[in-house]
Amino acid sequence: MSTLDNTTAAVIAPPGNEVANAIATEMRQQGCHVTLATAGDASPAEFDAVVFVTGSPCEYNIAVSDISRYVGEILADAAIAVRLLPTDGLASRSLVLVAPPVGAIFESGATAISTVGGALQGLSRALTVELGEYGIRSNVVQPGIYEAAIKRASVIPTIPLERTEGLFTQPLDIARAAVFLASDDASYISGAIVDVDGGLSEDRHAIASVLWAEGITTADESWTEALLGHH
Repeated sequence: MSTLDNTTAAVIAPPGNEVANAIATEMRQQGCHVTLATAGDASPAEFDAVVFVTGSPCEYNIAVSDISRYVGEILADAAIAVRLLPTDGLASRSLVLVAPPVGAIFESGATAISTVGGALQGLSRALTVELGEYGIRSNVVQPGIYEAAIKRASVIPTIPLERTEGLFTQPLDIARAAVFLASDDASYISGAIVDVDGGLSEDRHAIASVLWAEGITTADESWTEALLGHH
């Protein structure tokens, strides 16, 4: 029996988001009662787990150049997601924040994506400390490069991990990671940042070569560090 059996969860994301749909499907297959909604349509019901999936600027009808508005929108929606978790301390509950994928830089640029990713990581760390006493865990899932995104690039990075299921990050990969973190199988994991990218985040030369070739960034190491969410 799954540890999600007969639990409730909300998956908050822009409408039609492929990753959110995959997460909801995976949760339902494990017996979880799932509500899939946008932040604006989220009901005030209290859930055992909440998964917040970050959309791209275009999913919020925001210009790529309007970074402050994009960050503000993401944090405001994430705050709504947090409020869906009760703070009665009567049970273990989970918040999972799915950050923008690294591959989103090909469409939205490094500045917007790295800024939002860093903001979500900072939020998760703060919530880990502030809400831990109420039995609430907070973790971040950091996707790598989706198949659709790499088609926009002229240079394909080398992914360290080889497999038969597909070279790049698949929505199901994110769904499985999010479901694990949302479940009681991860009951003592909080404040983690889980890279789901086949080891790409550890291969600085591979991702840097793509960034430079695409003209997204320069050889300045700080840009690469910021993009990958490392310090």
